Amino acid sequence: MSARTTPPVCLFSKCLAKLHYSELGGVLRDLRFAGCDLTVRPGGHVEPVLSAADLYRAVEAIRAEGVDGPVITMAFVSAADPTAPNVLALSGRMKVLCFRTGWWPYRAGDNIETRLAEVRRDLAGLVSLGRAYGMVACFQNHSGPNVGEAVWDARAVVADLDPGWIGYYFDPCHATAEGGEAGWNIALCMAMPRIKVVAVKISFGRRWTGSGGWRSARWGGEWWNGRRCSPCWRRASLARCQCITNMSR
Repeated sequence: MSARTTPPVCLFSKCLAKLHYSELGGVLRDLRFAGCDLTVRPGGHVEPVLSAADLYRAVEAIRAEGVDGPVITMAFVSAADPTAPNVLALSGRMKVLCFRTGWWPYRAGDNIETRLAEVRRDLAGLVSLGRAYGMVACFQNHSGPNVGEAVWDARAVVADLDPGWIGYYFDPCHATAEGGEAGWNIALCMAMPRIKVVAVKISFGRRWTGSGGWRSARWGGEWWNGRRCSPCWRRASLARCQCITNMSR
């Protein structure tokens, strides 16, 4: 494929979960998406245990339609996962740029500092494995009781790791769910130097307007403070999508 001068906007293949991976490329081409964020995880388009047979076929089928495959989403939380080396080796061989890791939940009774140290150790192993195959690891700020949901804790985990091989898979929707109207922006500013992928989706919430009571506010079609969004955000009205922003090392 020809070299790009702008970041590709990729559809997250979970949105087309009912399609076989052989059909993804044609659909994404017709929707005018430049790339695909392919799910390579249990229940995804490619099962990790079947990656030796299906991963190459899936990526090649997508690219055959003129659609790029720069990122895959996985569920790995440890390099000790027996399927991780094969998935990353095959992906790296096919010049897939980056992979999204799984999530590490906070457990009841966890000491926060101890839990962050555990995740840092696990993530360092995945970063090292990805680097061996030329792939950049991406850490998502997923809302809920997950390490990284507040971004400050993700920062504590990734701070000492090589920024060329680990960065954020930043999701403003999840940042808004956890941080509210101002918190998502603070989280974005904190994550900005290490953002590798931006995830965009439509999100609805409510804002208190005083005498006007509560009103709906949409994240994705417009900013929470009412300013019009950029073309990239408006594109999110089509479906959940990702934008590969910075893969320089």
